[in-house]
Amino acid sequence: MKTKKRLLLVLCLILSIVFGSLTPTAISAASHKNQVHVIIENNTYKKSKGAPWQGKLVDKWVTLSKNDTMTNCIKKALNSKHYKYKIRKSKYGNYIESINKLAEFDGGRESGWMGTLNDWFTNTGFDNYTVKNKQLQAGDEIRVMYTCKGYGKDLGAVWGGKDTKLKALKFSTGKLNKKFKSTTKSYTLKVSKKTKSVVVTPTAANKTLR
Repeated sequence: MKTKKRLLLVLCLILSIVFGSLTPTAISAASHKNQVHVIIENNTYKKSKGAPWQGKLVDKWVTLSKNDTMTNCIKKALNSKHYKYKIRKSKYGNYIESINKLAEFDGGRESGWMGTLNDWFTNTGFDNYTVKNKQLQAGDEIRVMYTCKGYGKDLGAVWGGKDTKLKALKFSTGKLNKKFKSTTKSYTLKVSKKTKSVVVTPTAANKTLR
């Protein structure tokens, strides 16, 4: 789901944006011209349990070309002497076997590398998300994460689940008038008079449903 669609989901909550003067401000998504944002992290398999590293390894904007795929963008982000990785081919497409000595099955029989595009888990191989088919566009976020349980359940992926609620709602600035709850449909976001735009980041309870 692209950023615009994500914002529409949030706008369905009927958010009221209020200044001290009651003048509404704009809601917009951050964008980088001809770039995608790549994040690679391990927050599930702890070093105390045997992981070679944990936390955020890569947080980088990379330039997008007309022939790029999600896989290509991940490779660009890892194109440094500081990173070593293995990507293997399968009948379903390329998949990540290891990054900086953290490999599939190291954290258990259900562990390995998974990825989201704009906070939604890909339901097919990374190679199938391309610039040419418009599934990959400038401003998109690719997040590669290590899972240890449930083939991504510890990351928000519940395959076959039916929960379509929002789990969280984050704003780049301002404060909601009440604590976020998935059952509450209307909020007021208080921001300063100097605010020109707000980046809204929703998190789905189940990131495999669109």
